[in-house]
Amino acid sequence: MNYCPQKMLLSENEINLLDYLFVNKVALPLQINRDIFTKITLSNVYKKLTSMEVANLINRHPIKFKDKIYQAISLTNQGLQRYLGGDSREGLRLQISSDKIAHDIRLLDIQYRFRQFKMVKDYFTENQIRSNSDHSRVLLQDILNGINCDSVVDVEFKQGRFYIPVEFELSPKSTKRYREIFIKYYINPKIDSVLYIVYDQNELDRLVTISKKVGQGFAHKIFFILFNDFIYSVNEVAFRNYFGQKIVIS
Repeated sequence: MNYCPQKMLLSENEINLLDYLFVNKVALPLQINRDIFTKITLSNVYKKLTSMEVANLINRHPIKFKDKIYQAISLTNQGLQRYLGGDSREGLRLQISSDKIAHDIRLLDIQYRFRQFKMVKDYFTENQIRSNSDHSRVLLQDILNGINCDSVVDVEFKQGRFYIPVEFELSPKSTKRYREIFIKYYINPKIDSVLYIVYDQNELDRLVTISKKVGQGFAHKIFFILFNDFIYSVNEVAFRNYFGQKIVIS
């Protein structure tokens, strides 16, 4: 019997991988092993990825990450079609590959860390937020009012549950660009706070200074933390604004 790789039968985990790649746009095999194929070895994950690549469901993109060369994985157009399964594309954001691979790979680790906290009830990626697929995501679009953030985290505090935008800064932006983004957050009455995760200490200090200047006369709603402090925290994480006020998530 001839085998047609384009018509390969997919296991439940392989179908979940298509969804995972649509939601996150890109992932490393290590992350796929951690989040999807949790019961097999990394070498067997590579074998599954090779089969899916032969079937033209996924692409590989070489990337230097943590001083090593890795293969970043993303969906192909055919992989997207298998993910959709014939459903309508209406309202679905169809960006299936990342234009900021190093950024989005780390953002996936940020998501993983957020989901480990009991206070975090849900996490929405950019592709999820910008796809009109259910009530909560339409609500998020209404709250954000045109702001394109990296993600939104749903956190339950004693005062109630809040949707909080999350931004991850890997590479510096211009002061003008930061000012524009901060002002959008400050003047949006539906956003109570914003969580900034910043890769570099110097850039974090710069952002705190900019937020202070822009925030004159506004609520001081932008809170910051270093990437490594967030990823490697043990029981809780504390985001701070320039006044030293904290948002603690555990």
